[in-house]
Amino acid sequence: MSYPFSLATSDFDLEKEKSVLDEQGLRIAENQENSQKNRRKLAESTRDFKKASAEEKLGLFNSLLKGYQEEVDNLTKRAKFGENAFLNIYQKLYEAPDPYPVLASIAEKDLKLSELEFDNRKMKVELEEFRTEATHLKNQQATIRRLEERTRQLEQQMEEKVKEIVEIKQRSLAEENQKTLEVLKEREQLLQDQLRQAKESVSNMQKVHELAQSQLFEVRAQSEEERATKQSELSLLMDEVERAQTRLLSLEREKGVLRSQLQSANEDNGNNKNDDLDSNSMLENSLSAKEKMISELNMELHNLETTLSNEREQHVNDIKKLNALLNEKEVAFEEIKKELQTRPTAKLVDDLRKKVKILQAVGYNSIEAEDWEVATSGEEMSKLESLLLDKNRKMEHELTQLKVKLSEKTSVLEQAEGKIAELTATVNEQQRLIQKLEDDILKGYNSKDRKGTLFDGWDHSESVATEASEDYNLEKVVSRGSKKHAEDLESGFGSDVESKYKKIYEDDINPFAAFSKKERDQRYKELGLRDKITLSSGRFLLGNKYARTFVFFYTIGLHILVFTCLYRMSALSYLSITMNAIGGSICLSSSSSAVRFPYWRLFCNSSSSSSSKTLISTYWSKTANAMSQFSSSSITSSPSALETKPNSQPWLIVGLGNPGKKYNGTRHNVGFEMVDAIAEAEGISMSSVSYRALFGKGYIGNVPVLLAKPQTFMNASGESVGAIVSYYKIPLKQVLVIFDDLDLPFAKLRLLPKGGHGGHNGMKSVINHFKGSRDFPRLRIGIGRPPGKMDPVNFVLRPFNKQEQEELDFAFQTGIEAVRILLLNGFDKSATFVNSGKYLEQLG
Repeated sequence: MSYPFSLATSDFDLEKEKSVLDEQGLRIAENQENSQKNRRKLAESTRDFKKASAEEKLGLFNSLLKGYQEEVDNLTKRAKFGENAFLNIYQKLYEAPDPYPVLASIAEKDLKLSELEFDNRKMKVELEEFRTEATHLKNQQATIRRLEERTRQLEQQMEEKVKEIVEIKQRSLAEENQKTLEVLKEREQLLQDQLRQAKESVSNMQKVHELAQSQLFEVRAQSEEERATKQSELSLLMDEVERAQTRLLSLEREKGVLRSQLQSANEDNGNNKNDDLDSNSMLENSLSAKEKMISELNMELHNLETTLSNEREQHVNDIKKLNALLNEKEVAFEEIKKELQTRPTAKLVDDLRKKVKILQAVGYNSIEAEDWEVATSGEEMSKLESLLLDKNRKMEHELTQLKVKLSEKTSVLEQAEGKIAELTATVNEQQRLIQKLEDDILKGYNSKDRKGTLFDGWDHSESVATEASEDYNLEKVVSRGSKKHAEDLESGFGSDVESKYKKIYEDDINPFAAFSKKERDQRYKELGLRDKITLSSGRFLLGNKYARTFVFFYTIGLHILVFTCLYRMSALSYLSITMNAIGGSICLSSSSSAVRFPYWRLFCNSSSSSSSKTLISTYWSKTANAMSQFSSSSITSSPSALETKPNSQPWLIVGLGNPGKKYNGTRHNVGFEMVDAIAEAEGISMSSVSYRALFGKGYIGNVPVLLAKPQTFMNASGESVGAIVSYYKIPLKQVLVIFDDLDLPFAKLRLLPKGGHGGHNGMKSVINHFKGSRDFPRLRIGIGRPPGKMDPVNFVLRPFNKQEQEELDFAFQTGIEAVRILLLNGFDKSATFVNSGKYLEQLG
C-alpha cells in the first residue's frame, strides 16, 4: 500500500500542476470572453439578416451560416479543452491513493516495530527460561487443540466469504458485459436502421424530419437511462469492493489477534516440550499459507478491478464513437434540411410562372382581345392580373396622347428657334453699328486739329450714345469706350497739368466710389451710440502717432502688472500653506526647534497679537484652497521638511493583482493601481524586484514604508507577501493589504482592522501564508456587481470606461489621504474618514 502512494507522490509535481491549472484557467476565461464577442457578432448578423430583403437574404445566408459553423467549432474546441483539462487532473487524482491510511499504517507499523523489538529481546530471555521449564509443562495440548479448531473455523469462514465475493463479482461483471454488448448491438442496429431510413427518405424530407426527431429523442432518453443505470451499477460494485476490502482488513486483524493469543498462550504455558514448539511452527506455517492465500485473493480482486475499469473505458469509448456518429448523421440531416428549405416549393414555382406571364403580358401586350376575354373569364386569372392589364392599356393610351403633345411642342420649339435666329441677327447688326460708331469716334480724335476734334469727338460720342439707345447697358459700353479713348488721347498729347488732375477726375466720375461712400454713410448711421464711440476712438488712436505710442506702452505695463500680481499671490498662497503646516509642527516640537524657528515661536506664542495672526491665517486660507491637497501631499511626502526622526518599524502596503500587460486597467488590478497612485504621490520608486514582487522603499511623513506588488498570479499572492513579512519581521498590524471587492458599490472604500477573505482568492493565499491569522488591516475598493447574469470571472477582467475611471481616480486620491492618516494619526481616524463616506459627498 505504501509503494503505490510513494510512487504517486513522486510522479505528481504539485508546483507544475499549479502553473498548468493557472494557465488553463486564464485560457478558459479568454475563451469565454471571445465566445461572448462572437455571440454578439452573430446576434448583430442575425438581426441584419432578419431586416434584409429576400434578395439580400440569399446573399447573406452563406456568410451567416459560416459564422454559425465557426461559432459551433469554437464552442466544440472550448468544450474539448475544458474536458481535457478536467480529465487530466481527474486522472491524476483518481489514480493517486488516499495518503491517510498509508501514513497511519506507517505510524502504527513503526510503533509496532519498536514494541516487537522490545518484545523480541524480552522473548529471547524468556525463551531460555521456558526451555529450562519446558519439562514441567503438561497442560498445553488442550489449549493447542482449541486454538487449532478456532483457526480452522476462521479459515473456513474466510474461504467461504472470499468465494462468495468472487462469485458475486464474476456474476456482476458477466451481467454487465452482457448488458453492455446487448445495448451496443441494439444501438448499432438502431443506427443502421436510421441510416437506411435517411437514405430512403431523401424524396420526402418532411416525413423523415419528423421521424428523425422522434427517434433522436428516444435515443437520447435511452442513452440517458442507460448511463444512469451504468452509473448506479458501478457505484454498487464499488461499494461491494470497499466492503470486501474492509472485510479482508477485519480478517487480518482477527489473524493478528489469534497470533497474539497464541503467543500469550506460549508465554503462559512455557513448560511445553519440543514437539509443542513444532506444532506451533506448523500453526505459524499454516497462518502464513493463509496469508499467502489472502494476498492471492487480493491480487485476483485487483485484477478483477482492472478488468472492470478496462471494460468501463472501452464502454465509454464505444459510447463516444456512437455519439460522434450520431452527431455526424444529425449534421448531415440538418444540411439536407437547410438545402431543401433554400429550394423553392412547387407552389412558389407556379406563382413565379404566373408572375412571368403577367409581366410578359404587361411589357409586350402579348394577349389579344379575344385571349384577354378568355383569360379574364377563366378562374386562373386573378383580380390583380386583370388590374395590371387594365393599367397597361391605360398607359398605352396616355403614351399616344403624350406623343401627340410632343409633336405639337416640337413645332412650337421650331417656331421659337426661328424667332431666336431673327433676334440674334438683329443684335449682331446693332453691335456692328456700335463698333462702326466707335471707329468713327477714334478717327475723329486722331485728326490734326487735336483740341478741336477732342471736344467735337466728346460731343459726337454723347450725341450718338443719346440717339442710339436709352438702355443702361449701351450707355455703360459707350462710357467705357470714351474712357479708353480719352486715355489713349492723353497718352499721346497730355501735359503735366492734365496728368495731375487725371486721377481726381477719374475718381469723381467713378460711380462705384460714390456708391461705396453712400453705403459707408448708411452703415455709420445705423450704428448704435457705443459702436460710434468705439469707431471714433479707434480712428483717433490709429490716426494719431502719439496716441498709438501711448496705447502700446500702456498695454505692456498693464500686462507686467497683472503677471507680477499673479506671481506674488501664488507665492504667498504656497508660502502660507507651508508655513502653517511647519508652524503647527514646530509649535508642538521641542524647545530646540523653537530656537531654530524664532518667528514661528512668536507666531505660536499665545501672548502674541491675535488679530494679526487671525488676519494672516484668514487671508492665506482663502488664497490656498485650490492648492491644499497638493501642499499636504508635498509636506507629508518629504520627511526632511519637518526635521523629525523617522520611526524604526516600517509599514508594508501591498496591492493585489495579476501581472502582465493584458491585465492592466482591469477591475481585478485596482490594488496594483492604488499602490501605483501612492508611489507617485509620495515620490517612491517601484523599479526594484524582490521576493517575487515589484518593490519600493520610502517615507510617508516620518514613517518608513515598503510598497509591494506581487508578480505571482492572484491565487499565489501570499507567497510573496509572506516572504517580505518574514524577512523584515513586520508585525501583522502594520501590514495593509489593498484589494478589489465585488460586494461594495463601485469606487467605495472600506477600511477594516481584520476580517476574512470574503471569497477573494488573493486574500485566501495571504491568510494561509500568515498561518491562518486574520488580524491585519485591509483596504477594500468596491468594483460593483456584474450586470445581469454575467460571469464574475469575466467581469473582474473587464477594463473601466471613461466615467468609471474618473470616479476611480477620485477614490484613489481618497485612498492616498486615508493611508496618510493611518500612518500618521492612527487607524481609528483613518477608518472614520473612509468609512463615514464624507469623501463621497465631494464626488456627488
